[in-house]
Amino acid sequence: MRAAVGAVVAMAVAASDAEAITENQMLYLEAWRAVDKAYVDKTFNGVNWFKLRETGLKNDDLDDRETTYEVIRAMLAKLDDPFTRFLEPEKYSSVTEQTMKADVSGVGIEMGFDDDKKIIVVAPTPGGPASEAGVKAKDLIYAVDGAPTVDKSLYEVAEELQGPQGSKVTLSVDRGGKQSDIVVQRKRYTVVPVTSTTCDVGENKKIGYVKLSAFNQVSGAKTKEALKALKAEGVNSYVLDLRNNV
Repeated sequence: MRAAVGAVVAMAVAASDAEAITENQMLYLEAWRAVDKAYVDKTFNGVNWFKLRETGLKNDDLDDRETTYEVIRAMLAKLDDPFTRFLEPEKYSSVTEQTMKADVSGVGIEMGFDDDKKIIVVAPTPGGPASEAGVKAKDLIYAVDGAPTVDKSLYEVAEELQGPQGSKVTLSVDRGGKQSDIVVQRKRYTVVPVTSTTCDVGENKKIGYVKLSAFNQVSGAKTKEALKALKAEGVNSYVLDLRNNV
């Protein structure tokens, strides 16, 4: 799967009716600029990114906030990249509040996208609620409590999986073509965002591997600890794995 940097764009703009069109155009332009600046693939997956900016600014649908959001989503969809999504300000605030917590109440699974951009279980947390309920690696999650996961970001699905401790959530999964519902009881657990190990590659060379699976309030400190420990073991180089990070 092609690696890309996901750009999450969120902005709150208070506008009067008289200024709505102009400020909606500015909102569209800010979203375009965020991707233009941060996106790793400077070919933009073959999309004429500058032309898309001009086309979007002339779009008659930039007449109110909700339709402007839809135009921005349509622009990002041109990239054909499931890791680049637009979140409204309220959704962005809610998602970041949850993902920044080291102590959460949820089901305990690491998710990603398969080649068809469907939500897939990379691995359930050993001994976690999902694992105990029977969720397995490579299960496709096509709905959460009956709500389809299609076209949703990992952030959005992760938020749906979290909830009050002791509450239950139903995961509709596809396992090798067989579909079933798995009910999982949420439990409070501490997210361990960083794991590390070493790999000997011969000729007295050693590689340090660091997996950063989530960004939360302890991620930075834990990453530093892992790098310090690997350095003490005499590694010659490092691999930082950011795949499926949420």
